[in-house]
Amino acid sequence: GFSIVYDKGYQDTDVVTGTTSVKLKGSASIGDENGALQDLIPLDAMDLVQPAMEENAFFVVTARVVTPNQTRQMNCTGNDDVARCNSSYTLPCTQQLYDANSQGLYNGRCGANGRCEMYSWCPLENDSIPQIVNNVGAFTVFVKIDINFQK
Repeated sequence: GFSIVYDKGYQDTDVVTGTTSVKLKGSASIGDENGALQDLIPLDAMDLVQPAMEENAFFVVTARVVTPNQTRQMNCTGNDDVARCNSSYTLPCTQQLYDANSQGLYNGRCGANGRCEMYSWCPLENDSIPQIVNNVGAFTVFVKIDINFQK
């Protein structure tokens, strides 16, 4: 107490060093919670924190999009993100190789659905029906802060 008051230690400054760690605990599922238990996809914190390590933050997945049985194909029919075309108008399919809105590379041909074909992973991802993660709001976040003053 003497050095704090007499030496005015309360006015002193020092460099702080330390670490912070965050841990997420809980369980969740994907699927109909009112349906059969075996039809649910069980998830834990390792499934929901993406990426597993991130500096000064963490990101918890609340929904996901799954596209099963994808294979790389040269003539994948484009979806709504891909330019429109028809048999006599294929310019959008040939004027560029890359498009930030598409999910692959244009191959120069128009698909049967009126969209440019892609060289991509097929079928293309359909993100209009995401799988919502149940119980993610009940997870607990533990924050541990360890600090050290050199003086």
